[in-house]
Amino acid sequence: MFEDQNVPPASVPPQPQSTGASAPAPVVPIQPPPLTAPAGAPSPTPLPSSLRRPNPPANPSSGDIVGRMVVMPENFYVPPKRPTVRSRAVVTLSIALLVGGIMWGVGFFISQSIDIPIPFFLPKRKTAPVAPVVPESPVPVPPVSVAPQTVPPATPPADGSTPKTEPGTPVSGATPLLTPSSATSPGTATPSTSPTPPTNASAATPQEPATPTTKVSSSADADLDTLTDEEEKLYLTDPTNPDTDGDGFQDGAEVRGLFAPNVAGGARLAGSGSVQTYTNPTLGYTVLVPTSWLVKAVDASAQEVLFTSGTGEFVSILLQQNPDGLPIRAWYAKQVSDSAAADLKPVETSGKLDAMETPDGLTSYLAVGKSVFVVSYNIGIRTDANFFTTVAMMRNSFTPKK
Repeated sequence: MFEDQNVPPASVPPQPQSTGASAPAPVVPIQPPPLTAPAGAPSPTPLPSSLRRPNPPANPSSGDIVGRMVVMPENFYVPPKRPTVRSRAVVTLSIALLVGGIMWGVGFFISQSIDIPIPFFLPKRKTAPVAPVVPESPVPVPPVSVAPQTVPPATPPADGSTPKTEPGTPVSGATPLLTPSSATSPGTATPSTSPTPPTNASAATPQEPATPTTKVSSSADADLDTLTDEEEKLYLTDPTNPDTDGDGFQDGAEVRGLFAPNVAGGARLAGSGSVQTYTNPTLGYTVLVPTSWLVKAVDASAQEVLFTSGTGEFVSILLQQNPDGLPIRAWYAKQVSDSAAADLKPVETSGKLDAMETPDGLTSYLAVGKSVFVVSYNIGIRTDANFFTTVAMMRNSFTPKK
């Protein structure tokens, strides 16, 4: 390996050049100088012969490894390189980029799968565009007409006694007991050109429909006492008995007259538990409402209030202005037309108000000073009405602020 080098190995002495074909001279190992102890030092204790290592032979044979060891020349020795500051900085930066990339990927995955606030350095979550919600326009409900009921006079009792008048005589609209065969079925509708009842605050004035109204009849009334089977549930009456309390007056007549139909002796409806008294917080009026109905003001000032039944039908009471203090018929003619005003018919209220209703029986107008309260009955998409008598009871119980 080192035969072509100009400098011989340090551990091998130079060999004389031989011109003949004689055998090479034996290699003599270099012996280090003997170690001598410093002056004054104690002489070392010689090792026992059993622990001494024999010296290598002076002339090593061809099989002796120690005798054949050589040392690499110094000019071929390259010391190991130590890492520099630059290489350390490169490694540190690479590790930081790797860790940062992993953290960014984890954050991106979490932000896409969980609804949490997204940091500014992550891409925004892609969401499908949401179509704008278009409010549905209310379905116009045509008003209906209800023909007035014809009630024959009561037949005196067989025993010759006179019907009681105190304290159980209804004060408004109460009629003597009729047998189912002689009672007139309520809700018979006739065409009319009366205005559509306003159902929200945006309906500032009544408006006359262009076409005749649709006929709407009352729902089932098994005992023909003018309380429908749905209303019998509200007032806890017997749907098969037209006079539940047996006081000689029909259940429907007692409800319209603000008497309890299931308690004899002239008990008032307000104390029966079937109705509650609603007081408007801003306008101050009061009205009786079935206990099971929901009450909700349309606006913060309670200018319009909705009373909703369990069937979805509702009654609204809306305030409208009457700055000239006109009677209802004159005010209505000014808002709609003289012909439409001529179709209005007067109705009674317990407060003796100037009150009229349209021929369909769905809208009533109550004059109070320079205001008009509009009581509207909305049956929605139904083809029959469940609460004609209840609406009449509410109108009759309406009491303005004193």
